[in-house]
Amino acid sequence: MQHGYQYCPKCSAGLVLKSFEGKQKSACPKCDYVNWDNPLPVVAVIVPHVSGGLVLIKRGMPPRVGYWALPAGFIDHGEHPEFAAVRECKEESGLDIKLARLLSIHAPEGRNQILMIYLAEPVSALPSPGSDALEAKVFAFDQLPAEIAFPLHKAAIEGYIKREKRNRRRRKRL
Repeated sequence: MQHGYQYCPKCSAGLVLKSFEGKQKSACPKCDYVNWDNPLPVVAVIVPHVSGGLVLIKRGMPPRVGYWALPAGFIDHGEHPEFAAVRECKEESGLDIKLARLLSIHAPEGRNQILMIYLAEPVSALPSPGSDALEAKVFAFDQLPAEIAFPLHKAAIEGYIKREKRNRRRRKRL
């Protein structure tokens, strides 16, 4: 049986497996409820600091409590992903940001999520931890913590730093 309910949230009947377009889904044999188990949308933000570093938060909520991560979180019902990215960054780092662009979209292996990673315009303010962060700090590129909470956050950070270093070299040559 799929993750989620064992009983129908509409009529309380026990759910059974039914085939929909070749995929097994938990469904109610008495009413029209189907647990589609669609992925949850999540946003993360790379926040460059004018000092040349990146803003990271130390997670205060599961999963991976105590590990460093990009400001990130789930999109609320009816919320646009860009608004969610700005909101989550404010909630976790205390920073008001403007988004520069969407960097990438991922489907993390082993998680039923769609992760959208945004790039913010550089900020000059210092971060302060929000309600679900233990700490919020600016890290220089060469002093990033070893304990990054999620592989996709680590890959996004490394990709951003690599692009920034390449862009700095190009600007110096001009």
